[in-house]
Amino acid sequence: MAAAMDSAPTCRRQQLAQHLRRPPPASAEPILLVSIKPHYARLIESGQKRVEFRRRVPRRFTSGRAIFYVTAPVQAIALTARVTAVHRGAPSALWRRFADVAGTELRAFADYFAGAGEGVALVLEEVRALRSPIALADPRLRAVHFRPPQSPVLLPAAGDDDQLFCKLSSWAGSSCLM
Repeated sequence: MAAAMDSAPTCRRQQLAQHLRRPPPASAEPILLVSIKPHYARLIESGQKRVEFRRRVPRRFTSGRAIFYVTAPVQAIALTARVTAVHRGAPSALWRRFADVAGTELRAFADYFAGAGEGVALVLEEVRALRSPIALADPRLRAVHFRPPQSPVLLPAAGDDDQLFCKLSSWAGSSCLM
């Protein structure tokens, strides 16, 4: 019995040593939280819209996962996607490049970017609808003080918001390797 007790600390020391030699990554990948209108969410889900246009996206976000909060009347986190590229440029250049996968008409695009010198195009792949969308009133979202973003927000991968990052990413189908 004494030998078994002595082996437990040895095993823990070996695990710690292994962890220090090869620490796990801080997070699997960056995750962008985006609010989107129901009409565009349906187009993204159906594959008719494969790029999401934004007036601004945090500059340090260059690829990763996106979690889509669908605005009223849905008011739920309902979609995820992989963002394979982020293109920045004049709205006219973005339209020329992505019009065929934009999922919108030129008029709506022009109205959205009116007065903007630069825009952002998020190229979407691997779009998935959550089996059970997470409603804004869901106790899980309330517990982490979730508020739908006005502009896209890069979820923190470290620090005080680890719990929010891990919960949102796991609920949306991504892993959190904190």
